[in-house]
Amino acid sequence: MPLNKNTLFYDQNIRVEFSERRGQLLSKLEKLEEKDLMNTDFDELCQYFVQKYVFIPPQMNEDKIDVTPGEADVDATAYCSYNGERPKEKVSTIIFNIPFDGDISLIKYRPNQFTTKLPRATVLDDSISITYMVSDYDSISIVNANFEREKAEIKKYLEWLSIDIQDFNNRIKIEINSNLKSRKDKILKMRGFVEKIGYPLRRRDDAPFTYKFPIERKKLSISFPKPNTNPLASDPFLEMKDYDEILNVLSHMAITMERSPNAFKKMKEEDLRWLFLIPLNGLFEGQATGETFNCKGQTDILIRVNGKNIFIGECKFWDGPKHLTKTIDQVLGYTSWRDTKVAILLFNKNKNTMDTIPKIDDTAKKHPNFKRALDYKSDSGYRYVFSHMNDANKEFVLTILAFDIPQEDATEKEKD
Repeated sequence: MPLNKNTLFYDQNIRVEFSERRGQLLSKLEKLEEKDLMNTDFDELCQYFVQKYVFIPPQMNEDKIDVTPGEADVDATAYCSYNGERPKEKVSTIIFNIPFDGDISLIKYRPNQFTTKLPRATVLDDSISITYMVSDYDSISIVNANFEREKAEIKKYLEWLSIDIQDFNNRIKIEINSNLKSRKDKILKMRGFVEKIGYPLRRRDDAPFTYKFPIERKKLSISFPKPNTNPLASDPFLEMKDYDEILNVLSHMAITMERSPNAFKKMKEEDLRWLFLIPLNGLFEGQATGETFNCKGQTDILIRVNGKNIFIGECKFWDGPKHLTKTIDQVLGYTSWRDTKVAILLFNKNKNTMDTIPKIDDTAKKHPNFKRALDYKSDSGYRYVFSHMNDANKEFVLTILAFDIPQEDATEKEKD
């Protein structure tokens, strides 16, 4: 005979709890301050809300079930009473203790699928107990059989509940991502709109191109950057499409070098840098500079708007993974919290670029400031998100591109 206090899965439908939890989430997302949304890593922010608002399905830990013998007071009769009280008698009991993982409080809710037969148990902090009265010590097989049936019934309800919870969790993850992304995009678009009105970046329409590239001249879309701890800062922010256009200019210049090897094979790193500055200044009205002091070092290519850095580029000859790691460290050293878009241009001299490119990816991902790779359609490079040296929450985009540049052979060196 079972002696248990609680009927399980008997309270309101779990959908009511889902609705209340979702309402709490939406309220929290609505109250999320703009600086927190913009200053925090997007993936980490989504994960925070997911962990906080999803449900953890309760699960039996069957490997840790144990039993406890005991005694209980039960009514001696259902009909007789003495001075208004029914007489009690002590009976022997067997208590099956079932530990739970997950949120055990959810076992009070009714799943969408259920039957008219509901299991009973005594609910504790992280376990339930099922108590059986034992009147005949030879009936242990009957007690075991009763417990197995009751346990199977509870497991069935837990499976139904888990299905409902998993469905809610999947939907809430999508909603969190969509909500935060939509709000972030809206903020960036508005900043871009405001910035276009107040801080346009002019192009020199009358300046001829030294090299002809298959791109159209158009103004960069400058918008406010992600807020930092100073809410009054209003520094320009380079849109991704304009970042890609700058890289296209640099890539086409590099391709020109590849196609005209004799003209460039004697050039050093500093010479190559100046060749890139020519088309950039043709587009951006003198905003591109070379060897400009920035933060902790000097950068090869720097584009500024209103005195603020919007793009940093570094030119290096490929000399193996260790040299690339040092170059990334160098970029980290002179990248300030305002800089959001940077690039490293690697030049191969008489080396197979296709063999080099996988080494670039492997080296970048092993760097301690690497956060994640971005989808980037290029045969000659990769794009990543890195964190700044002194602020893990402040991110910048790093693109690494590799090109073949011919090297002067030994015969030509002797002639010189």
